[in-house]
Amino acid sequence: MTGSATTVSVVTPFYNTAEYLGECIESVLGQTLEDFEYILADNASTDGSTDIAKEYASKDARIRLVRYDEHLPQVPNYNRALREADCSSRYCKVVQADDLLMPTCLEDMVRLADSDPEIGLVGSYTVLQNRVFLDGLDFYERIIDGDEFLRRYLLDGPYIIGNPTTHLYRMADVKTRPCFYSEHAPFEDTEAAVDLVLGRKFGFVHQTLSFVRTSNESISRRRADYNIDALTRRVLLEKYGRRVFDETTFLRLRKRLARRHNRVLGEAMLLRQPDTFWALHQDACDDAGIRIGRLSMYFGALIVALRWLANPEGTVRRVWGWLRNRPRRD
Repeated sequence: MTGSATTVSVVTPFYNTAEYLGECIESVLGQTLEDFEYILADNASTDGSTDIAKEYASKDARIRLVRYDEHLPQVPNYNRALREADCSSRYCKVVQADDLLMPTCLEDMVRLADSDPEIGLVGSYTVLQNRVFLDGLDFYERIIDGDEFLRRYLLDGPYIIGNPTTHLYRMADVKTRPCFYSEHAPFEDTEAAVDLVLGRKFGFVHQTLSFVRTSNESISRRRADYNIDALTRRVLLEKYGRRVFDETTFLRLRKRLARRHNRVLGEAMLLRQPDTFWALHQDACDDAGIRIGRLSMYFGALIVALRWLANPEGTVRRVWGWLRNRPRRD
């Protein structure tokens, strides 16, 4: 510790993650950049996670354990935990309790953020369970214009935002937003990231700096099960598209992404996706002011069925894979 303002406030909100929490904490304590405070925010755990956190807090003065008696849903809990961070820190890093940081994560991200004050968000490659993810930028693109970043994504570019564990925020941005993550938007972390880069810059470290677990019942896993890429692009276009595109391009993209999303919904009808799938898509569309048309959805189902008939072998593999990994019905 430097004795002055801390460089990074690291925040891990947790609830009943005893299986992973110790490994997560160890990955933070093993950082090459040692000037950080570490807040462990316990959302009224009942599985032994609290005892694990207490043990680590008793051994390292940088750790502060905050135990809440009231259990909150995930996003309000994350916002509550972020309010515990020291406002004098320069940066803020959320590490989800079932994820890990590589040893140079804080050092590499801070170095890039320090290089340009216009950077609103820093990201990096991550290991998503067993594959490298967020690898869509050219190797020499370390800093890109935030508006260009969003334009590329909406024009069928790769997804390079990631989840909270893959980001570094500026503390000034965290503290000036009453709720850093929207408690109403279904893609709260993605929308926070987009808000931070529009009109500013996005910084990207071309190193693998985190590990995101999807083999458990995490938010990342549930979203992957529900095929939300088309939905995410459609919602972000509706909310932010007019800020980065002219009207003609915006309207053309709106039609294209609506057709794509309707095919996803049509396939969901054919596969009889559970109510949680439909709730996620409906809530996201409602939040963006998008109307899901039943006729368009039926047409999407027809297109999907015709494609299945044209490729029976691929269809069998697709349906079999879905059945093996089918989300549990609530």
